[in-house]
Amino acid sequence: RTPRHLTHVPLGFNPHGLFAFRLDTARAGYHGAAAGEFMHQLRQRVAALPGVAALAISDNGLFDGSECGLPVSALGYKAPNGRPGFGVRCDSVTAGYFRVTGIPIILGRALGPQDESGAKHIVINQTLAQRVFAHRSPIGQQLHDLYPDDHNAVYTIVGVAADAKHNSLSEKPAPRIYLPFYNGLPVAVGQYSGGVYMIRAAGGAEGLAAGVHRVLHSLDPSLPPPTVQSLSALIQQSLAPQAM
Repeated sequence: RTPRHLTHVPLGFNPHGLFAFRLDTARAGYHGAAAGEFMHQLRQRVAALPGVAALAISDNGLFDGSECGLPVSALGYKAPNGRPGFGVRCDSVTAGYFRVTGIPIILGRALGPQDESGAKHIVINQTLAQRVFAHRSPIGQQLHDLYPDDHNAVYTIVGVAADAKHNSLSEKPAPRIYLPFYNGLPVAVGQYSGGVYMIRAAGGAEGLAAGVHRVLHSLDPSLPPPTVQSLSALIQQSLAPQAM
């Protein structure tokens, strides 16, 4: 009964018509500004393919098996263990990510092109908003980065997104922040190595994959063609242990 029940768990995003592929540009020798420019060109050309409604890049994607964490603190909040700091999950995403995935913004706004430079703005999830800012609006509040290499970075909250499943249908909601892909964690800014390209499309994966492969080959034939998969397929793959 467990796998059957898990297939009816609310995802928090819309998997229908959602596809993804991961690309590692560092393996082809793209680093720093060159990697950022290559990813920008690839994003523009794939977004222009027939049947592609929207595209965004995520550092971790959805059901890709990738995740990152960060220690932060918030003014006026102490964790149950009495310490000022607490851990959050994090992801770096480009403008349009929430529209592409279908994760609703329930308060404030999503990240946009205006957040790709200057002050560091973030979107937090509903669990983080309820746990840390239960009696006040989180919009305009700040989280302080406690990771030593991030040089005391400060993030200002501009939006709250609904909770979503990220790697497992059985996972419990955890505090999460979303940072701008090109203006995110200080230790990673300018160090692009690829990411997960999330595509909202009409049609199947075969035609989409062929288009992606053509675009990638035209930009750099040395890069191996990525595997384009539907989120529905990735979700089913995540159920393999329970099914077995």
